[in-house]
Amino acid sequence: DGEFARLLAKKNIDTIAADFDPYCINNLYNSIKKNDEKNIQPVIVDLANPSPSIGVNNEERESLTGRLHADLVIALALIHHLSIARNIPFEKTAQMLQKVCKNYLIIEFVPATDEKVQLMLAGKKDIMALYTEEGFRTAFEKYFRITRCQPIALSGRVLYLMKKNEQ
Repeated sequence: DGEFARLLAKKNIDTIAADFDPYCINNLYNSIKKNDEKNIQPVIVDLANPSPSIGVNNEERESLTGRLHADLVIALALIHHLSIARNIPFEKTAQMLQKVCKNYLIIEFVPATDEKVQLMLAGKKDIMALYTEEGFRTAFEKYFRITRCQPIALSGRVLYLMKKNEQ
């Protein structure tokens, strides 16, 4: 619903609120328009199939990862959707996030024991063994340094603060 994007925007930080769900983004758009909120741009994005470079010689419009460069990327309730629903390995997600992240990444790991993840895994037993927090950490540590991790109350979820590795 854009709650965290709104917190940043209220601090006068230019913010992009991206989600795959058009209903969610439309609600956010209508709300920020109604309340005349500034510094926030809601966009519908499918990170499993982001917009490519287009136009003559693919040079008129850069790809999403080519034009998006944020000091801070916040990826909440994302990793399980990409890994389980879209069959994208942790490493590919880490690569994509390091391309758009200039400095810091806050990312939520949702464990296999989570109720929503259990529903998603019900039809995909073959990848259950690959979906682990250890595998997540290993993949992301190739591109980011974990500076802090914080369990989220009684949810089993863990919030990670990561710093992009120097290239």
